[in-house]
Formats: sequence, C-alpha cells, structure tokens
Amino acid sequence: MAQYNNSINPNKLLFLLLIGWWILNLVQGAFMELTDDEAYYWSWVFCRGTKDVGLEWGYFDHPPMVGLMTFLGSLLFSGNLGVRFFTVIATTLSLFVTWKIIGESKPDGRKVLLFFTLAFSVLMLNVYGFITTPDIGLLLFSALFLLVYQRYLEDNSWHNALLLGVLMAAMVYSKYHAFLLLGLVVLSNLKLLKDGKFWVACLLAFVLLMPHLLWQYDNGFPSFKYHLVQRGEPFRWSYFFEYLPNQLLIFNPLTFGAAVYVLIKHKPIDRFERSLHFVCIGFFFFFFLMTFRGHVEPHWTIVCSIPIVVLVYRKCLIDDKLKKYVRRFVLPSLVLIFVARIVLLTPLVSKMGFYGKEQ
Repeated sequence: MAQYNNSINPNKLLFLLLIGWWILNLVQGAFMELTDDEAYYWSWVFCRGTKDVGLEWGYFDHPPMVGLMTFLGSLLFSGNLGVRFFTVIATTLSLFVTWKIIGESKPDGRKVLLFFTLAFSVLMLNVYGFITTPDIGLLLFSALFLLVYQRYLEDNSWHNALLLGVLMAAMVYSKYHAFLLLGLVVLSNLKLLKDGKFWVACLLAFVLLMPHLLWQYDNGFPSFKYHLVQRGEPFRWSYFFEYLPNQLLIFNPLTFGAAVYVLIKHKPIDRFERSLHFVCIGFFFFFFLMTFRGHVEPHWTIVCSIPIVVLVYRKCLIDDKLKKYVRRFVLPSLVLIFVARIVLLTPLVSKMGFYGKEQ
C-alpha cells in the first residue's frame, strides 16, 4: 500500500480490481467440480420428477433465490459455469456495494487498496466468491439493504422506504437468516418501531413474500418444520468447541482479530455504525447459542463480512495502530490465501468434496 502511485485514478483502480476479482472467481468456478450442495440446487430446477425443468416459489429447505440463480446461469452456460455464473456476479456486486457503504468522499489509491486488502483477506468471501449457496443472494441483498438503510437514516423518504421493503423481501427469498439481520437492525434503532414509513416497508415486503408463503402453506410448511424442528440434534461438545475455531478460520484469524479490536475499542459514531455492531455481535452470539441444538455451519455468519470490512476500514483511517496491524499482518496473509485458492484447483483437496465424484 505504501508503494502506490497516486497518479492512478482511484475509480479506475477500483474497477480494475473488481474485474480482477470477477475473472479470478469465474475461472475458479468454471474449472472446479461442483460440491454436493451445488448439484442439489441444480436438481431443484432440472431434475424434478417427470418435469425436465421448472421453478418453484420455494423448496424443501431453502427459499427459491438460489434455484433461480442456478436456473438462469444454466440457461446461459452449461456445466459448472452455468451453476456458478450468477454467484460470481453477485459476489462482485457485493464488494462494490460494500465500497459504496463505506461512502469514501475523498478516495485515493491507498484507500482502495486498503479496502481490497480487507475484503480479500476474508477467507469466506474467497471460498463463496464462486461456490453457489443460498448465502450468496443473502450477501448481495444484505449489502444493498444496509446501503439503502444508511441512506434512509439520512433521508427518511418514501423512495428509500419502498426500496427497503423490496430488499427485505429479496433477502428472505435468498435465505431465512434475513430475519435475524432485520431483527438486529431494528434492535439497534428501536425508533424504527415508531416510523410509519418503515412499517409500510415491512408491509410491502410481506406482500412481495406472499407467493412464497402460499407455497409453504400449500405444501405444509416444510421449510419451517425442517429448520425449527427436524434439524435439531442432541447436544454435543464437539459442536460447542468447534464454533469459535471455525469462525476464526472462515474470516481469517488476523482479520477476525482486527474486527474484535474495533468492536471493543471503538464505539459507534452514529446509528448506522451502531447497526453494524449489532449485526456482528448478534450473528456471532445467536449462532453460538445454536451450537446447543446442533452443528453450525461456519458460513452461516457470512453476512458479518460486510460490517467487518466496513468497520475495520473506517477505523484504520483514524487508528494508526490498527492500520499498521493490517499492513504488517493482514496484508501478508493474502499470499497464503492466494496459494490456497491455487491448491483448490488441484485434486489435492478431494476430501473437501470438489474432486473424485462420478459424473
């Protein structure tokens, strides 16, 4: 970061890095075999009994967004790339929206590189930058929701309120964890409960979700029964003790440490930063509690990637100690992450479910 040439336009640099991110994920997504879960999502729309192809307003264990993304991508491309094409687009857009959330009024090259250092250091954003899961839609629409919510706090307009309603519905159509995000945002700003426009936004979201709710009703609410009842397991100490190590690994221990430092050392400066604090702490605590009823997948906290990058970036600009930490420790870790991504392209990781499966 210190060697950056200030003559380069920061917007151009941002665009080039986003394109580089998109190409890297596109290549990796095209050449790596599908995971079992990705094949499962593909089967939703291409192997439905006697029907050759089709979309539904819901599926057994997830809302329909991941099925829609898989379907549209497979219409454009065959094989792995079709399943993952819109995932690569969505994760790239998520990075761009996160940059917009930061709201840098005077961007320069060093700030752009700092942003990408933090974003690329999050291991979860690398792995799920090309693997298709329901979390990808949630990540994109959560970023858009937080961006519009930030603007809504500044401009309490009907335009922003209606956008919030649309994005609330889009998040829920992606993954039910959206309810947790919405609940934490409201907890961070209880004045929303007295805001008529916010209630209209919620009503709009409910109306947009009606097709999915009717599908659930017609099919006996399979998703709700599965997640609330059937998925529960007896308590195991292994679920309890693996939670923190998994979170450290999936976020990058060095970046996770920076995030913890920010959450403890720096108080929110406004209502929006307060919501980011609530989202981070709330997600980590909620899924920690969920370890008492079963295994918690590490990527279920992927939404926290957005506030972590935003908060650590913002505080780096005012905290020299944190900035030096990022430069000395987080930045070098990108080399290891890049090497790991190269290794993922080889059969050495067959035990992770990418290679060795029969077609």
